[in-house]
Amino acid sequence: MKRGILPAIVFAMLGALLWPPQARAQLVHYVDNVETCNGLLPCYTAIMDAVNAAMPSDSIEVFPGVYHEAAVFDRTKNNIILRARIAALRPVITGGVLIDHTPGIQVLDFFLEGGLQGYGALDSVVAGNFINGGIHLQTTGNCTVSRNIIIGGQIRFDTVSNCIVERNIVTGGGIDLMPLRGGAGFNVIRHNVVRGGGISWGSGGGDTNSFNTVEANFVSGGSGIGIHSANGYEDYNIFRRNTSVENTPCDIFDTVNNGPHNVNTWKNNRFFIKCGDATD
Repeated sequence: MKRGILPAIVFAMLGALLWPPQARAQLVHYVDNVETCNGLLPCYTAIMDAVNAAMPSDSIEVFPGVYHEAAVFDRTKNNIILRARIAALRPVITGGVLIDHTPGIQVLDFFLEGGLQGYGALDSVVAGNFINGGIHLQTTGNCTVSRNIIIGGQIRFDTVSNCIVERNIVTGGGIDLMPLRGGAGFNVIRHNVVRGGGISWGSGGGDTNSFNTVEANFVSGGSGIGIHSANGYEDYNIFRRNTSVENTPCDIFDTVNNGPHNVNTWKNNRFFIKCGDATD
């Protein structure tokens, strides 16, 4: 072998070993059970076929139609966007959506007849949906729930922290923050409209829900805005610029069943009746 060829081979082998691998291109998967995805590929007739084929950072775009299935994201699927192909023509998912201990799932612009449930769904985004059955997120954080219309259900946060709930319309239910599995807090609830329910939380045992901000919401015809605490220590929450009227028994409230008074800030709220340590 010529002396000049050997160094070249060695250099090429080292380059192959040391050169960083090329990133996989993000792929868009299409779903259409009426036609053929307008010729776009890959095209599937079922949402779960696209979910099963998707890899992290892929997106799934669903054409208008009724999809008689549930969209399930398990531990093997993460950082996937599920969205309507045409936001103004929301597809219907009759079985709802389940996010099971996988991060980074986004669900955008659907009719969800079976609601949405997320367990350990870190960094999830639920936005622009019409939902019958509500949203239930448990033991998660860093989530966003925005611009949804919810009929006959509620937005329920069970031990959730560092999430934003904004610009939702909830009818026949409420927005509930329940720290049933340990402490929670640092959530922001703002610019929501709630009819026939309330925005509230409470605790049992030693669990607490603190450092939340509830601002610029409208609540009426339900249970009002505030905290029903079992043992106190629901501290450092801020309630400001909310309108809460025609609720029963109180429009705003900050009560403790058995323990020290909570230390919270109430400022510039509009209401008729207040209870407990709620001020203005």
